[in-house]
Amino acid sequence: MWIHTQTVLLALLAACPVAAGDGAAIPGDVTHVAAGRSRFDGRWSDFRLVITGICSPEHCFSSGRIEWVDGSIPGKSAVIKTAPVEELESVLVVRSIAFHPMQASQPASFEIDAVNTYTAQVGRITLTITGVGSYEAAFSGDPLNAPPDPAPPPDR
Repeated sequence: MWIHTQTVLLALLAACPVAAGDGAAIPGDVTHVAAGRSRFDGRWSDFRLVITGICSPEHCFSSGRIEWVDGSIPGKSAVIKTAPVEELESVLVVRSIAFHPMQASQPASFEIDAVNTYTAQVGRITLTITGVGSYEAAFSGDPLNAPPDPAPPPDR
């Protein structure tokens, strides 16, 4: 029976583990992306929020970064600045993200809806883009802290 060389090669490659450049770094899968554009110092800037998901045997969590992109050459783009979204703190799982463009009195922002992987507390993180390479974060809800104690049962 004739077996194609390509089939054998693909089977061998699929059976062999592939190591990343840095053994300690386990890349996550991209779960959400939102892109936007805003004006800073008289110039337009393109940026995007990239959320990745990472799972261990015990739990999953999300990590994120905002990337500022130079797309001035048609058909090509390059990331010129990256800022990690430290507010996710490796305990939150991102459920959804949304971009809100700049308005007359409001700067551009991203909204992240997240849930705490340990406590199931939900909340929203608003990331306001303040310039190339910078943002400010504000929380709605309290996803990083323990849930409130349940109310005691009424006296009988």
